Amino acid sequence: MTELSSGTPISKNRRLRAFLSSLEDDLSTAQNTDDLVAIVKRAKAFGTPLKFDNKIPNQLAFVLYALAVGVGLYMYSIDGDILMALLPFFGGIGFSVMAGLRNAKANTLSDGIFKRDILFDNEMTAITRGLARQTRSLIQTFADFRRGNHEREVRELIRGTFTGEEHSFIYHYFHFHYVDRYETVVGSKRRTVYDHHDRYGILVQFDFTQNMAIQSFGRLRNWSATFRTASNRFNKLYDVEAALELDAAKFLKPKVVVAFEDFYRKFYKPNFEFTSTGELCMSFNDKGLVQVGHSYSLNEPDLFIEELRQANDLPKLKVALEHIHTLMKYSDSNF
Repeated sequence: MTELSSGTPISKNRRLRAFLSSLEDDLSTAQNTDDLVAIVKRAKAFGTPLKFDNKIPNQLAFVLYALAVGVGLYMYSIDGDILMALLPFFGGIGFSVMAGLRNAKANTLSDGIFKRDILFDNEMTAITRGLARQTRSLIQTFADFRRGNHEREVRELIRGTFTGEEHSFIYHYFHFHYVDRYETVVGSKRRTVYDHHDRYGILVQFDFTQNMAIQSFGRLRNWSATFRTASNRFNKLYDVEAALELDAAKFLKPKVVVAFEDFYRKFYKPNFEFTSTGELCMSFNDKGLVQVGHSYSLNEPDLFIEELRQANDLPKLKVALEHIHTLMKYSDSNF
């Protein structure tokens, strides 16, 4: 892609905005780490730090803050009311926020590049189309997606393949956001409150049991039969409900019970839901299973390239997938 000429009359900020937009386009079509490295090399060739010139908004913010102080002192000396000072004060905040957001664009792009590299390193693919449709389907299939009385949204869905010693399977990692809306009274005023929550987890085809929920966080799915294992510890951690008690007894063998107990120590508020068609939704409150922190960005291109060239594993995701593999292994009739 042809770089914008530094000799054109357009401003530095317009050049940088157009350049960052072109990098975003390249990122959306990147197929491997080499494509990501090429993006960083383009940033290096741009020749200047990827930072906007915020002199004007910073000066305007300073003037508005000074005006707010002046108006506030004047009004206070007259009648003790400083409300007139709020307008220039919030105007100054607006310009400060604008300057900060503009310079955050390069960092946001760096995060996107590194996140895509993590997916490449772990042979995963982000699903970006049809998330609204996927959300509706998951709400119909799994009770864990019926949380929230106001909004429900699958914000991230990533496809991957796990290969274990005895079983291999396709999985989808998800980030689910939901909102609870309720009314409350503060003083003499009624106000509406919106509580935002997030759940994360893995969806996989699981053909070894069905019609069962093993839940530690909210009993959202209820079947007719409850089941208690021989382990008091397990019974304190999880509630088990199934269409048939016999199915729960067959699935929750002693080694499976131990695996669930171990998993509880590693993940926060885990739930497991097995549908009638052999689908498993394993969910929890732990975030960051597909995130790894990076030390460098597009403004340190050579070091950033070295970081991209390294293999980045996802250890906590592997623990979650290994647990599913363990459940398959101990549930296999050949075991």
